[in-house]
Amino acid sequence: MNKRILVEKESYVLSGLWQDGQMIQFDIEKRTNPSLLGTVYVAKVKKIAANIQAAFVELEEGKQAYLSLRDADTIIRLHGSPDRPIQQEDEVVVQVSRDAVKTKDPVVTGKITLTGKYVVVIHGESGVCVSAKISDLEQKRELRQETERFLEQLLGKRTFGVIVRTDASQVPFEKTARELECLLKQYDHLCRIAPFRTCYSRLYELPPPYLTTLGETKEKLDQIVTDSPQIYQETAAFLERYDPEKRSLLTLYEERMVSLWTLYAMQKWLDMALAPKVWLKSGGSVVIQPTEALVAIDVNSAKAVAGKGTEETFFRMNMEAAKEIARQLRLRNLSGIILVDFINMKEPKHRQELMRYLGELLAQDPVKAVVVDMTRLNLVEITRKRIRKPIYELL
Repeated sequence: MNKRILVEKESYVLSGLWQDGQMIQFDIEKRTNPSLLGTVYVAKVKKIAANIQAAFVELEEGKQAYLSLRDADTIIRLHGSPDRPIQQEDEVVVQVSRDAVKTKDPVVTGKITLTGKYVVVIHGESGVCVSAKISDLEQKRELRQETERFLEQLLGKRTFGVIVRTDASQVPFEKTARELECLLKQYDHLCRIAPFRTCYSRLYELPPPYLTTLGETKEKLDQIVTDSPQIYQETAAFLERYDPEKRSLLTLYEERMVSLWTLYAMQKWLDMALAPKVWLKSGGSVVIQPTEALVAIDVNSAKAVAGKGTEETFFRMNMEAAKEIARQLRLRNLSGIILVDFINMKEPKHRQELMRYLGELLAQDPVKAVVVDMTRLNLVEITRKRIRKPIYELL
C-alpha cells in the first residue's frame, strides 16, 4: 500500500511516502525558510557579469540570485526599450528554477514555466514535446498534433513551448486543452499585472512541496493521511482544485493516544536518512558522504566472508546495494553528480547486469536520475536532477 503521510512539527511540515512497510521519500517544508522554487518575482538587476554571460539580480532586500543571460531575449523587462541589452537597475520578471544550495545563490530564469497535471507551458520556447514515458508511438503522435492544432487556434502567431505530460495519455484531450488554456491565461495575467507591481513583488508562488508532491508521485496512492486539521483543510482545497480524483483518498487521523509521527516511527526514518552508513541484509554496507562537489557512495563487503564463490557473493551484494542506493537517493533527496564505488567484480557480465539493474531502479525515481557510465576505475557515475534541498540541509 502506498500512503502519503503529512505531519507537522514545530518548524516544518514533513511529507513521507510509505511503501511496503518502509519510507521511500521525504519532502520537508520549513516554516521559517520555505522553498522559493517556482516563485515568480519582479527582480532588480544589481550586477552584469559579461565574462560569464550572467547577471546577479535581487529578488528581495538582501536576497540575491544568479540569472544566465544566454537567453536574454526571453527575459521580460518592465521598463525601457526591449531591444537594448539588460542593464544594471533594470526590473525584470524571473522565476526561481533552483533553490539556494549551501553557499550557492538561487538560480532564476526568464523562461517562465507554469505546470499543470497534464501540460507544462514555457514562455520563451516554441514547439510541442510529448513525455518520453508514453510508450504508444501512435498516441504520442496524436497528442502532439492535437496540441499543436489547439495552440494555433488559441495563440495565432504567438509561440510557447508546451510539454504534454504522461497523465495526459490517460484522459480525453478536452481535459488537457482546458488546462492548457487556463495556464496560458494565467501567464497573460502575470504579464498584465507585472508593470504595476513594485520591485521585489512576488507575482506567483507554487503550493508548498508537501502538496505539489501529491501530483508528482509516480506510485499510485492508496491513501493520504494527516493528523493536522489545518493541513487537512489545505490538502483538501489543493486536491479539489488541481487533482479532484485524489480527494477521496484524504483522511484525517484523529486517534489521540498515538500520533502519526509515532505510529510510523518518523524519527527513526529521519535518523536513517541522515546516517552515513546503511547496513545491508547480506552483511555488507553502503556509506554515503555528500561533499561540496559531489556525493560519494562506497559499497563495502563489511561482515561478508571471502572464500569459495566470492564473485557470486559480491555480485549479489552489489545488486542488493544498488536497490538500497536508489532508495537512499530518493529518501535523502541527494542530487547532482553521484559516484558509486561498488565491490569489484571480475566478470563483465556481472558488471553489465549491475548497470542494467541500477538503470531500471533509477527510472522509477520521480526526479530524473540517469546512470552515465562505469569508469576505468570501476566507479559508477550517476546524475540526479537538482530540484530541492537534500534532507541533511533542512534538518
